[in-house]
Parts: sequence; C-alpha cells; structure tokens
Amino acid sequence: MDIRRLKNNDLKVWLPMMDGVEVLARHVTQREFDAISRQATEVRSDPVTRTRREERDEQQFRSLLARAVVLDWRGISDGEAPFPCTPENIDYLVEECTEFRLLVMDAPLSLERMLAAEKEAERKNSSTTSQPSGTIPA
Repeated sequence: MDIRRLKNNDLKVWLPMMDGVEVLARHVTQREFDAISRQATEVRSDPVTRTRREERDEQQFRSLLARAVVLDWRGISDGEAPFPCTPENIDYLVEECTEFRLLVMDAPLSLERMLAAEKEAERKNSSTTSQPSGTIPA
C-alpha cells in the first residue's frame, strides 16, 4: 500500500449510493474524526455532584463530519431543479435520507472501502476506454 495519498490527505472517490446517485467523498483520518467529535462535544459541570461530563451533540457531529467528507454529488435533484452540493443541503440529506447518512458516516472512515471504490472506478474507466470504437463494454 502506498501511503503517500494518506500523508497528503487526498484520497477521494465517487461512491455509489442508489438510483444512479454518486457522492464524491474524501477519506477522513482518525485524527480528523476525533477533532470533529471534540468540536461537537461540550463539557458540563454538575454543581451538586461536582462532576464534569462530556456530552456530544450528535446532530452537530453528523453535520460537521458530513461537511468534511462530502465534496460533491451527482444524480440528486429537487424535481426538475438541480440540488447543488452546499453545506445546508448536505445537512438536509444527512438528517432526512438514511442511505446518504449511512454512506457519509461510514465509508470515509473505511480506507478499504474507499480504495475498493477507487479501484472499481479505475477498472470501469479502463474498460470503457480500451474498447474498440463502436463496441459497448459488458
């Protein structure tokens, strides 16, 4: 495994979702994931028991992580109108579309899944570009 792309943090791939939708997602390192988690966590003190506890705002965490992961998408529309990849639209899909949320919250942490998706895309690209003119790849 060549780790240069991990060092440069430039691993990003189009991940298939459903109904022709693809999401351009970037790999999130454990260090970045932990920083996002801390950013969504608040320390609360209980004056009665004199204890401190951390509480993570799960909605804020999902939003921050999804915004860090999702770079673009294709195949998503609002009726006939385009549905652009914006921070607000990312938040909307994370909260309203289970498949989107599962893809965004899981895949970018799985280096194996990201690399497999990248290899599959490369395989598809090479098979379509290596076909003789006028043939359709299987």
